[in-house]
Amino acid sequence: MLIIVVLANIRFEAGQTELEMKMKVFEGNLEITAKNAKKFADLEEVTGDLDIGAAAQMPLLATVGGRLDISAAAQLPLLATVGGDLYIRAAAQLPLLATVGGRLDIGAAAQLPLLAT
Repeated sequence: MLIIVVLANIRFEAGQTELEMKMKVFEGNLEITAKNAKKFADLEEVTGDLDIGAAAQMPLLATVGGRLDISAAAQLPLLATVGGDLYIRAAAQLPLLATVGGRLDIGAAAQLPLLAT
């Protein structure tokens, strides 16, 4: 495991320790499950892919560097950028999403009022 401290944020690679609850940036790909949804609720950024497979509220998440796949209800009020593809397969609230770098596939109700690119 590699730990990198950048300003006030703590960054971790995929093999986390108990300190992961304090992190704001997740380095790598992340799958949200019923078991870990609360643990990762305070993330501000995921550098890789993010798969939401269980209901999730991530009020601080602003950036997903890779693909975002929403397969369960998700509330991501500050999410502004998805660097890769965006798949919406369950109800999603993304009121500030403005940029998707890849493909957009919407198969469920979604709120995307600011999506421009």
